[in-house]
Amino acid sequence: MTQSETYGDFTELRHEQGFEGLTIVFSPTSISVKERWKNNRLSADFMGDYFATFCPVEDSELPTRRDEVKSVVRYVANELIENAMKFTDVEAIPISIQLTMQAGELLFCAKNGASEKNASKYRATVQTLLSADLWAEYEKRASAIGKGSGMGLLSMLTDYAARIGWRFAPQDGKRCLVTTTVRIPL
Repeated sequence: MTQSETYGDFTELRHEQGFEGLTIVFSPTSISVKERWKNNRLSADFMGDYFATFCPVEDSELPTRRDEVKSVVRYVANELIENAMKFTDVEAIPISIQLTMQAGELLFCAKNGASEKNASKYRATVQTLLSADLWAEYEKRASAIGKGSGMGLLSMLTDYAARIGWRFAPQDGKRCLVTTTVRIPL
């Protein structure tokens, strides 16, 4: 791959005036991905708790709406962190996840490095997902749940009306920066 490739509904995250958000960065060299995997849920839960606190809701919607936002953020953040960890095999590029609210949407942006081999696997997963009948694919994968079932991305699309996009940007011919964006209406 010599130039960036974009798939799905990719959204460039822009830091406009008044931007507020939360970013968590994981160093791929501080501890192994296997050890870090145990803490994915902790990071996702923190993001959910943090964002629910600042979620703009009417008093009549509390606490139900905040609980709903917390649940969505936790689920999506956990899935994005897991995918970033699963496809990361490049130590020079940190894994990050960012969350902001813009124009009535939650906007997630996850980044990770991948060898060209791993990026190719991920790209194939994305292309299959984008060309599939979502509900048929959901049923097929749900009946074959196991390691690497791919249910996370499908659930975001079917259960949360997410708009997901990916960008694969070559770094030096051997590695790639993978950026995944997810937009979910509030």
